[in-house]
Amino acid sequence: MKIRHNFLFFIFIAVYFSVIWWWLRVILTGGLPWIDAVTRGFTEEIKDSIVYVLFRWLTVFGSKPFMVPFVIGMMIVIWCIYRAWRPAFTYGLVILGTYIVNKSSKLFIARDRPETSVLLDANGYSFPSGHAMVSFVCYGLLAYFTGKMVRSPVFSMIVYCYFIIFAFLIGFSRFILNVHYPTDIVAGWGLGGIILYGTIALCNRNAANKRW
Repeated sequence: MKIRHNFLFFIFIAVYFSVIWWWLRVILTGGLPWIDAVTRGFTEEIKDSIVYVLFRWLTVFGSKPFMVPFVIGMMIVIWCIYRAWRPAFTYGLVILGTYIVNKSSKLFIARDRPETSVLLDANGYSFPSGHAMVSFVCYGLLAYFTGKMVRSPVFSMIVYCYFIIFAFLIGFSRFILNVHYPTDIVAGWGLGGIILYGTIALCNRNAANKRW
């Protein structure tokens, strides 16, 4: 089973980077990938609608002013649950590392946003989406650490699904609010997913070796 999971993971990485490379070739030459071009009209149609208002509220849960105190608070909660410093610091350091990778990638690619907004925490460059990438790692790891404490497999799966869906919606909110292109968001989800998978694999190995 483990070999199969690793095989599927490497297939995902190969497909993901192939798609990203194709998009980047267009973006770095000043073009707009097809998926970004055909969705421009949709974002204009829903502006100021109830959908826009709901996602504007949801996007706050991936913003830096919310995430910083939230992550610190969750580090304390994880430490209290596990009574060990390693899980708590792993959670905080991986999220910080994800943020640094995201900012570095944005500076290297230097893609302009469709729109900028201080109120929506949407300044600087666009690719990949920080909300999509960091939120996926933040809430995905939180699902992992909390789900491990739930004895029932059913409730554990509910916890995992809830947090992952929540993270996906935060990323999707950036498209609805027109501060990111769809390719920015998909790239953020993919990079966040790779970091999340690697972190969970490392945590499982540490847990098996009783390092925490």
